[in-house]
Amino acid sequence: MSTFKNHSGQFHKTNTALVALTSLYIVGAAVALSSPYWASSTPVLAPLAAFAATPLGMGILATVAVALIGLAVYAISRNNKISEEKVPKITKDGLLITRDVFEEMKANNQVKDNQGNVKEGQYYIDFSLGDKSYRVIIGDKFTKEQGNTLLFNINSLIVKDGDKSTEIKDADKILAELGLDKEGAKEVNPYLCSVVVEQPAQEQKK
Repeated sequence: MSTFKNHSGQFHKTNTALVALTSLYIVGAAVALSSPYWASSTPVLAPLAAFAATPLGMGILATVAVALIGLAVYAISRNNKISEEKVPKITKDGLLITRDVFEEMKANNQVKDNQGNVKEGQYYIDFSLGDKSYRVIIGDKFTKEQGNTLLFNINSLIVKDGDKSTEIKDADKILAELGLDKEGAKEVNPYLCSVVVEQPAQEQKK
């Protein structure tokens, strides 16, 4: 799922477009290579279909397919790496995000009420953990700054489990819901949809 979502929990438009384009090309190439079955019924495309069925045509189709797949894999890997580096992290102290990601949230992740009106000074990130979906809501005032990283208190956590939606505001209950109250739990990585657990000192030495 992380392939199609960026660090802010929004759909990764570039990755989605690359996968769609590659898929369409492969389907189109398969249709072209099946020319014996449809060329006779489409005289206008018959010459193109006939060329696609030749060794040279198949070679060109295969070369372009390999190049397109390679480009898509490289671009998606690069986009995912950037997203993983910029992903917000939910810790026991609150939400850790970089300053530039916070600016993105202010522009794109504004909290709205049921009527679609923007709630000033409230922003969110969406992610999944297990079989549940979550929305973390923060305000516009950070509590700590370290370099380019800002720490925000979590105002509330909205939990969506099937058709049921629950809002949690108590800090201890939020930690318990996300599994951060368990021994060794360090943080929740929304991009990877997982809880990061600290390794014991003995394992780190190994």
